[in-house]
Amino acid sequence: MWVTGEVAGTCVDAQDHVFIVNRNNLTPDELRNSRPSPAIIEFDPQGTVVNSWGDRKILPTGSLHGCTIGGEGSNWRGRCH
Repeated sequence: MWVTGEVAGTCVDAQDHVFIVNRNNLTPDELRNSRPSPAIIEFDPQGTVVNSWGDRKILPTGSLHGCTIGGEGSNWRGRCH
């Protein structure tokens, strides 16, 4: 089971897909009992996870704080900062 920790940003694209950006600030108990989620998770309008990405080993710890979605369909054309 994934756990996100602190969700730092939420974006919605033109197809009503929701993207969450999370900082992964997990408690010791969460680290013991679950698996850290990828930094970015995409959900379809029904709430199903359809994509996820973000290697925690190369992302700055705790500094992701937002996202933007571009205007080209459901393609991720945004940035997380």
